[in-house]
Amino acid sequence: TTRDPVDAVPALGTTERDARRSEQAAVGAAAEAVRRVEQLLEAWGVDPPSTLRSGGLAVRDLRAAATLLGLAEADAALLVEVAAAAGLLAQGTDLEGTPAWLPTPAYDAWSGKDTAERWTVLAETWLGTSRVPGLVGGRDHAGKAWNALVPELSSSLAPETRRVALRELAGVEPGYVLADEDSLVERLRWLRPRRPRLRDDLARWTLREAAVLGVAGLGALPPHGRALVVDGPEAAARRLDPLLPDPVEHVLLQADLTAVAPGPLESSRARRLETLARVESRGGATVYRFDP
Repeated sequence: TTRDPVDAVPALGTTERDARRSEQAAVGAAAEAVRRVEQLLEAWGVDPPSTLRSGGLAVRDLRAAATLLGLAEADAALLVEVAAAAGLLAQGTDLEGTPAWLPTPAYDAWSGKDTAERWTVLAETWLGTSRVPGLVGGRDHAGKAWNALVPELSSSLAPETRRVALRELAGVEPGYVLADEDSLVERLRWLRPRRPRLRDDLARWTLREAAVLGVAGLGALPPHGRALVVDGPEAAARRLDPLLPDPVEHVLLQADLTAVAPGPLESSRARRLETLARVESRGGATVYRFDP
């Protein structure tokens, strides 16, 4: 009935890589995703971006958010979309009565949780949302550009494609990682042959977005990412929590008007410090500078 044989399951293109390195990359990305969502919503709580008539976010505001977070615009759009889908960000009005995007009361509750719990809220929301952040910056059939947060930016295929793609990734043997994303796309075509072309793009976006959110690392699912897909968010939080560095509650003041946090600073202290100083660099330690 077909010109080519279709009974053989397409093989995934994999290569060997230390599982510990993949896990470390994913844990670092998970912590950064939580920190960046908090950083963005704290900034928008002070200076919220206006809501477009279409209900979306202006390109200039997305570009400013990407600059603030030190990310590509596509990755910033992902965090904005996930925050909104999780109920942490919503339309409201600023002090002048202008429609704007603002943090919600749910954000206050979320920011009081520990890092692993905050991450699971973001990751579980992303896994189940019909929103398609990968479309941001592209154009529709009429040639109109897609803005982040517009109501039309969704597809019922998105949650299924993410789950199927990550389940296939979970099947990769320990010590190996996905080296060829096209092979995963072929596997999904074989598993779901009667899906529209958008499915291929969704599969590729899933891999990129999973890496940004820390669900995957270097082409593999770490234990907390596997637990999220197979066992649920509570199991994922239990797997992730012991891998995260403990938050610190102190900084080291230096003579050059800088303060160094030798680790992830506890959230309330970080917010208080960022009202007094600007972040000069991040990494294993965060450097704050007090401008005279």
